[in-house]
Amino acid sequence: MIVGMAIKTLSEVEVNYWASNQHEFNGVTSLKRIFGMEKRYFNAKFIYMSDRGIEKEGRGSLTWYDARENHPYRTEYRLYYDSSVPLQKAEAGDTLLITMDNRGLVNVIIIAEGTRLVNFLVNQIRRDVGFDYNILTESDDIRAIENILNI
Repeated sequence: MIVGMAIKTLSEVEVNYWASNQHEFNGVTSLKRIFGMEKRYFNAKFIYMSDRGIEKEGRGSLTWYDARENHPYRTEYRLYYDSSVPLQKAEAGDTLLITMDNRGLVNVIIIAEGTRLVNFLVNQIRRDVGFDYNILTESDDIRAIENILNI
């Protein structure tokens, strides 16, 4: 059962290895509601989808951490992904959907920009998807997306 879900548009530095070699999704404050405030490690399933369905799938690991943990006044949370995951197809402008289930398994789903699936999800959650995370808390939204994506 999904206990936390976030959706956003991917930025250049999150997926373009020429723009940044960080292998990180910017965490921002919103993801703290899903992952908490402590450093954590997760097993994750990574999926890249287009209108043709799942194009790439694989497993990898994630690390949730505060990049400024030694700074007394600042925090900067990030979600680090290992380089072996199938994100080679991801591009800036694609949609990122992160879910966590009650066992701690994280799904990282990338949906190609402009697909019917993205449009359908946006209509389903009744929110615009931009470069900031939308945290989905309505159980109806979470269940609907769970069913659509079969996760």
